[in-house]
Amino acid sequence: MCIAANEADHLELIALAQETPGEIVLKDGEIVGEWLQVATNSLASQQIDETDDFIVREVNGGKEVLVVHSQFDLTEKYIRTATLSGGPDGDGLPQVEIKISAAGAQMAHELLSSNAPDYLNELFRNVAIVVRGQVFSLPILETEIGSRFIISTTSQEHAAYIVAILNGKVQQLPQ
Repeated sequence: MCIAANEADHLELIALAQETPGEIVLKDGEIVGEWLQVATNSLASQQIDETDDFIVREVNGGKEVLVVHSQFDLTEKYIRTATLSGGPDGDGLPQVEIKISAAGAQMAHELLSSNAPDYLNELFRNVAIVVRGQVFSLPILETEIGSRFIISTTSQEHAAYIVAILNGKVQQLPQ
């Protein structure tokens, strides 16, 4: 989990990314951002099509979204378990519940506190939910993330894939 780049906060990163060939964006020799593939038929692909809040480029017939790298990015090593949630979200979409370690919860807290919503200016940041290098969802970062959080997906197949990958099982990406 990392922050999706936006024009309000990341103009310098966006300029660097547009000048950089390849996926990795460097500044002074350090990785500051990355273009990540958007998973086909995912909630992220729908979100990108519905709004211009994301920095997106088309590559080889697919889409990539620009994300910000930070020391607080929450990686798979902090995940304890992932399970299919008991029911759909308010829009009828399947959900995945993710439980993270105490260290992961601290990382999530730091990520949120440095990217908290700006209610006065109506600026909300999005996190990129990344599984095996592909972005599956770009939810708005609104509330505190503790030792567990829930994400929505577009299908039971995507939910099952995310659960399997996060629990260390290998499966092919659903179409």
